[in-house]
Formats: sequence, C-alpha cells, structure tokens
Amino acid sequence: CLEHYKDAISNSKQADEMMVAKTVFNGTIRTGGYVAPEDFDTNYNAYGTTRLYDAIIDGRKRMLDYMEQLRNAGTNVRACMVILTDGVDVGSQYRIGDARQAIEDMISKEITVAFIAFGQDAFGIADQLGIKKQNVKEVSNDESELRRIIDLVSKSAISASKKASSGVGGSDDSGFFDI
Repeated sequence: CLEHYKDAISNSKQADEMMVAKTVFNGTIRTGGYVAPEDFDTNYNAYGTTRLYDAIIDGRKRMLDYMEQLRNAGTNVRACMVILTDGVDVGSQYRIGDARQAIEDMISKEITVAFIAFGQDAFGIADQLGIKKQNVKEVSNDESELRRIIDLVSKSAISASKKASSGVGGSDDSGFFDI
C-alpha cells in the first residue's frame, strides 16, 4: 500500500512541491527523513511493538524543526501528519496526554493531523488524542481496504499541496479527507 501511495504522490502535478517522511514505530522509532516523493522508502514492519505516543511526539518535533528550516529559507510550508495505527500503544515512555498536547500544538501551528484507524479501539484513541472526527477514517485491515485508504490519503495530500500553492487552506485543520 505504501508503494501505491508513493506512485500516486510521485505522479501528481504537485510532486515537485512535496516532501514526505515515514516514521515506523515499534520497539524503536525510526524516521526516514523528508524526501521527494519518488525517493520515499516503502518498506515497513512494526514487529509487534507499537510506541504510538512516542512516535507522535517524535514526529511533531521533527516536523516543526523541518518546517522552520524551510520557512527560514523562504519556502511556503503546509504540513500534514497522517497516523496509521490499530490504536494500541506498547512501550511508550510518553502517555496519551503528552501525545494529545503534541497534536494540539501541531494544530495550533497550522499542521493538519489525520488518523487512519484500524478497528474500533483505534477510533477511540483518535478521539482521546483530540483529532477532529472529520480527519479520522476507520478501515478494516485487509489489502483492498488498505489500498483504498492509501489512495484517499494520497489524494488528500495532493489536495492540501494545491491549497498551499494557491494560498488557500489556512489553519482550520478540518476536512483533510474532503477532496
């Protein structure tokens, strides 16, 4: 499914205006760094441990640091964090309240936060994290459904990039999936 995401983003008209990163969170947190869509690494394996809250906190810091670098270089920046999870956190040093605060901070800094929930447990976690309901999609964990949701994420990211390029969009953090 990540290959499908890469292809959709890479083949969009906005590809040269976009940077993407992937954070794999299991017993450790591994961020691939921001790259052009065509250089996106599609490998993934969580190995059963999921440090969800630590990954959100780490992702927030990395995203804000990178946004600051780009803005200092005179680049217009619009960022989105999309979290894909079953909602189970195992092994985080941070707690859900810390992750909620990080999400509130991102939203206050005009970063859209979206959530792909694999099952009802994850849907409840999205609510506890303070992610707006219109930015949450619940999906089943099968290949067809994963392809469908990754296609939606791709189109939503492309739409957000178009809005940023045209100066439309702003800071309302709503309707990421409204394309």
